Amino acid sequence: GTNYNYKELEINAKNAVWNLLLDKPYSVGGSEHSARVANASHGERYWEVTQQKTAAKMFGAIGQPNPEGKWVAEIALAHSDSLGRTSGSAPSVGKSWRINFSRVEKKGSLNWVWSPQMIWSPKLGRHAGVVGMHYPDAWGYVHFQDIMGSGTDAWQDPQWPLKSAASELFFAQDYAKEKVGTAISLEALTSKGWLPVGIQSMRPELTISSVETDWSATLEDEFGCQAAINSEHRLDVRCPGSFLLAFERLLLPAPMRPFLGPSLIAFALFGMVLALFFWLQRSAHEKQHLVGKKSGQHQC
Repeated sequence: GTNYNYKELEINAKNAVWNLLLDKPYSVGGSEHSARVANASHGERYWEVTQQKTAAKMFGAIGQPNPEGKWVAEIALAHSDSLGRTSGSAPSVGKSWRINFSRVEKKGSLNWVWSPQMIWSPKLGRHAGVVGMHYPDAWGYVHFQDIMGSGTDAWQDPQWPLKSAASELFFAQDYAKEKVGTAISLEALTSKGWLPVGIQSMRPELTISSVETDWSATLEDEFGCQAAINSEHRLDVRCPGSFLLAFERLLLPAPMRPFLGPSLIAFALFGMVLALFFWLQRSAHEKQHLVGKKSGQHQC
């Protein structure tokens, strides 16, 4: 995932639900998009599901202390809702999505999660758990398999080391911003112990803009997969099998790819399609002209 336009569903024992979309994490200025803060006439701030189904059943009286009390929920998520405002595609065998589950009790004083929220802590110099669900790059995975579920137990994200390194770089720069007020070089981050030295194996390239808190970086693993991460916590990962990645590498030096890559690639592809269209038109015209000329000679 890109850490952008992710979805959140909350449900209680009365089957009261709250659906929202986060355009990006709260920590980098993200905002809620939902029917709670806007209606359909308010444009992008409004977001709501259309195909989701939920049910809840309570065993015992709600609000009455009962050590034997419990409740269960059943949820059916619609892919059409989950994919809203993303460039993602419907699940298929071998693909994966990021996901996590949390239960909050006692007005937030007790939190339980399915997949531990572990992020890089520059202050501690190691990964550490955080109480907070709005770190999508720390979520677990759902891996889509065929009906037999073959290979499920052994699966792991082949790009995980690359994604983890990109995440570490983001949190290191976020800590630098807190401590010194600006983004700093890779060398400075590692010398201070705020970034693992091992990140150098990912061939990182960092660009700091004239606004010194804004930065972007690219990293590349041994398989040629490339991750782009920036100060807004936007993460994009592409691998050599992608024609767009190969085309981008041909046209742009690494530091410029996170800024200009997508728009330049789209423009170049549009130009190629347009050129092909005119070439076909010209070929058809020349063929028609040649046929007409031969026809005229025959009549003579």
